[in-house]
Amino acid sequence: MKQLKHLIQQSTQDMVIGDKLMELFEPTKFSTDLDYLQPFRLADHWQLDRRAVLESFVRGCQVGLFALHWQSHCPHCGNRAGQHSAISNIETTQQCSVCGHDYENYLDETVEVSFSVTPKYRKTGVFTPTVALFKPKTGPLFLTTSPEHSGQKVTGKDCLLLPLFREVFKDQTLSEHQSLNIRHITVLFTDIVGSTAIYHEFGDIPAFKAVQNHFDILRNAVEAHQGVIVKTIGDAVMAVFHDEADALLAALEALDGFPYNHPDQKFQLTIKLGIHSGSAIAVNLNDRIDYFGTTVNSAARIQGLAGGSELVFSEPVYIRWQETMKSGDWVNYVHQETVQLKGLLSPVTIYRMDVLAWRTHHGSLDSSLNHGNCQTVA
Repeated sequence: MKQLKHLIQQSTQDMVIGDKLMELFEPTKFSTDLDYLQPFRLADHWQLDRRAVLESFVRGCQVGLFALHWQSHCPHCGNRAGQHSAISNIETTQQCSVCGHDYENYLDETVEVSFSVTPKYRKTGVFTPTVALFKPKTGPLFLTTSPEHSGQKVTGKDCLLLPLFREVFKDQTLSEHQSLNIRHITVLFTDIVGSTAIYHEFGDIPAFKAVQNHFDILRNAVEAHQGVIVKTIGDAVMAVFHDEADALLAALEALDGFPYNHPDQKFQLTIKLGIHSGSAIAVNLNDRIDYFGTTVNSAARIQGLAGGSELVFSEPVYIRWQETMKSGDWVNYVHQETVQLKGLLSPVTIYRMDVLAWRTHHGSLDSSLNHGNCQTVA
């Protein structure tokens, strides 16, 4: 029991979550359900933060308490068409063994992640065969295939957009020729203005240190708003989010840290940002999960249109902003344009936000926004 408590303490620093996890290992009524634990469903039942509970299960895997499972659900009949220990075993297109329909897998729709208690920490005699994962379950804690519970499942996208998951499960990547669809994702690109000239004028070491500090500012802002940095490309950053509002808040919070003053005041770093949302595909690039497709390409093009201390975003992002940001006269600093993005046949509408003009009249961007009206869409 002492070892179990120690491992739970390693899984979470939240005492309430720790107590709830401890309950999973005590009452016999849970013994037949230890193969199919769902963090979001448990979090809702416990009235706790979903992300924090999911992170505790991920850390629990790291210390050996839990095992991770990937399931594929048929969108036609709702049955689980497959279970895997690795995301690399999920097929892009597969046939349901129950209804016989062919379907494409989507990380945010058909791919689900669940957890099980490892055999070492089960009570003697209560081990449930793995086949139990495919049996419908009922009760307050466990997800059935009924539509009313669909919003409580942890999707593949939920895990891949969790920084801790990408750190703990570095080996959970796609196979070389595999790709998985994503119905909706928001992509943020950033870049430093004039970085080549800064390196040339002030030297490699001071410029490099400043750039590394700039990465820290961006990472903190992205992760504070439920996003994850996918990669850096030179001095540029690519990050992804569940929702446009999260990306907007992260971008505005990051902009509050710029221009970034070098400690000896020799120079400043100024960034420019672009946001777009839509469908994409997840692929394997350099043994890490990366994202490609028209949405990603368009987000990069949109960022390329931005000037220093300027945020540029697309129509879907603007619509989401109107739905969530209800305070301030920010709209006076957003200017609409129609542009032709390279590679697209039709013109697109973009919106430029003049951050310096806002800051001149209002001070901090972040403090001027109504965060209470911004809610993430699952």
